[in-house]
Amino acid sequence: NYLLKTRFGKKPLDQITPMDIERFKLEMKRMTNARGKPYTPATMLQYLALLRRLFNLVIKWGLYDGENPVSKVTLPKVDNELVEYLEPEQIRALWEVCESYHDKQAGNLVLFALVTGLRRGELFKLQWDDVDLNNGWLRIRNPKGGKDQTLPLNQTAISILRNHPKAEGSPYVFPGKDGGMRTDFKTSWERIKR
Repeated sequence: NYLLKTRFGKKPLDQITPMDIERFKLEMKRMTNARGKPYTPATMLQYLALLRRLFNLVIKWGLYDGENPVSKVTLPKVDNELVEYLEPEQIRALWEVCESYHDKQAGNLVLFALVTGLRRGELFKLQWDDVDLNNGWLRIRNPKGGKDQTLPLNQTAISILRNHPKAEGSPYVFPGKDGGMRTDFKTSWERIKR
């Protein structure tokens, strides 16, 4: 990384102190990135996390036997939570586009996400064996929070899946290429948004 190399590249590891890293933080606050914008706390945190990992690595490899100076530095606080809500008109428009979208797999994935609140990865991993439309529930395997969960489905969610095309030979509800697990949705999502 250019910034870390410029600031610490010629300095022996045992001469990089927590004070040096604090100075580096102050310098970054005054600097601007390639687009002329000031560095955000999140970016500064990424640089410091990289520096910490590098120190941990050389300690692990036995190339340095000192302390990790980054562990004595206060890391910037980052508030990345950005909550956006769709307006009712936007939801209506999105619903109409998804219902008439040429790729039913993609359109239904968005509709199902809207009515269930499932995460992208949960939707990608969802298999037909995980769904019981007669009793109105689905099982989420290995969710982000830990153990499997069973969730109730409302009538709209059940209706979406009852009318959803099954990909021949694929266990996935919203399969990717060749019936395997979907790994991306960016292209379809960009088209739907447009």
